[in-house]
Parts: sequence; C-alpha cells; structure tokens
Amino acid sequence: LKIRIRAPTNADSFSFVVKLYTAEYPDRPCQPADDRFVALLTTSLPACPMPGPMKCIPADTNIAFDAVGGPVAVNGASLTECFPAGWPAPCVDGTLGLIGNGMGGKNGSLEDGASHPWLYNDAPIAPGETFELELVIWDGHDHQLDSLVLLDAFKWHLKPDKISIH
Repeated sequence: LKIRIRAPTNADSFSFVVKLYTAEYPDRPCQPADDRFVALLTTSLPACPMPGPMKCIPADTNIAFDAVGGPVAVNGASLTECFPAGWPAPCVDGTLGLIGNGMGGKNGSLEDGASHPWLYNDAPIAPGETFELELVIWDGHDHQLDSLVLLDAFKWHLKPDKISIH
C-alpha cells in the first residue's frame, strides 16, 4: 500500500503502531522463509547511516523496527506470543492473543503461530511537506504459511523527533 500524505504545517514527526502475526512459527525460525514488514518513507529529509540525534531517516528508508531495533520479521528477536509457548522464543505474553485470529495454527490446529507485541515506531518529517509512505509485507521463500500485520494509532507530533522504537 503506497500512500501520499501532506503533513500539517506544525507537525515535525508522526508515529504508528504495528503488530505482526505469523503461522510460520515454530516451523521456520532462523530459516530462509522469513516473512517481513517494512514501512518505507520517502521524504525531503536527508538519509543518515544510523538513527541519531539529527533529523534524518535511515538510508534504506525503512522506519519500522521490532522491539530491539531489528526488522519486523518472523525471524525477528521479539516474538512474545506463540504456540507452543516457550520454544524457540521465550513467548512471555503466552498464547491468548493468537486464539481465534487465524494465525494461531495451520489447518485449524492451535499448535503453532506467533506474534510480536504492538511495536511503536515514529519518524521525522518536514512540516507541511508531502511525503510517501509505502507499507509492504511479503511472504519470504514459501507460499504455504502466511503472515499479516495490523496497523493502528497513526498520530502527528508537534515536536521534532528521530527514528525510534518503544
């Protein structure tokens, strides 16, 4: 999904939350089949090698990160809900959030599936500029087990901000 947005003239950044669900777990951890989500930002702001104190965006333009700063992916480090609970991820949030959403097991079983927690991401923009945000999820290396993302809580912020995760 590619959207073109005009920022309010008093907004210096925006934020959103994302949650990734997958049926890939536990069959394919650390495998080439790595479903991913990216949020690519095209803006007038300069690129920087790493998010830092200046108002810039990553060189690859991806502004979506998991809880430890990695990609939002099945092989990411922050799966917190999963079947079976505890292997290979710690699954500290149990399994309740997977029940009844279609990602808690393949073929109708409730023996696999996982999700990240809600991930808060924010990014700087130039006040009043028109920018593009491209939201992309893909099924890496296979066509059998699906993943999906939920996006919510898009907000404008009136203070400059850098790329960050919470």
